Amino acid sequence: MMREFSWTLPDGQAKDALSTALSGGKGIFKRFRNALGNYGLLNEWYEYEDDRYMEFAKDWCKANEIAFEEVPKIVYRRAVRRDVETMVALRKKELGIEDDSLDFELDRYFAAQMRNGALHQIFAWWKNKIVATGAIAWVFTPPTPELPDGRVGYLCNFWCEEELKGKGYEKEILERLLEEAKRRRLPVVYAKDLTEEMTSSTGFKPEGDVFKAVLKIK
Repeated sequence: MMREFSWTLPDGQAKDALSTALSGGKGIFKRFRNALGNYGLLNEWYEYEDDRYMEFAKDWCKANEIAFEEVPKIVYRRAVRRDVETMVALRKKELGIEDDSLDFELDRYFAAQMRNGALHQIFAWWKNKIVATGAIAWVFTPPTPELPDGRVGYLCNFWCEEELKGKGYEKEILERLLEEAKRRRLPVVYAKDLTEEMTSSTGFKPEGDVFKAVLKIK
């Protein structure tokens, strides 16, 4: 699939770089992803990959005489450091800010959080644009018996296009963020600005003016 994607590109440096990355040896996938990132092709690759998997699913269902119901294609990916400008723009949408009065502070915040690895944000891509997002930030508090190392997670930066609200995309992002919290062995996660429907279905319980989830860490 990776080689087929490279064949779809016009002749030039990007196509040559992908061909070189796929030339063999260990670490092909890592080299391929790095080349995609260097030429700004990651989102195009995600779309192509999603389309191919959709084709595979259709063919399998047809071969096995199973009805296939297509749903809007959503590609989820984790934000990386070069996405800071996008994260700022999405946060402004969430807050309803149209001017640049907070741009400097937001840029500084997201740049620091991403540099320190203290924020894990997920984008939902649909039709080549971001339609939903959400994040979890790691915060240190004084240690307690419940939190021996003082680390807790705070859900933040949730936003979704109006026409797609209630279709499960925000909940999918929430569930992925909770899985990341478990992977990082964070036993407690707090949420404030999420709907009760989202929080109650994922194990959160009211605690004061926030919701709290105690995760089972293996």
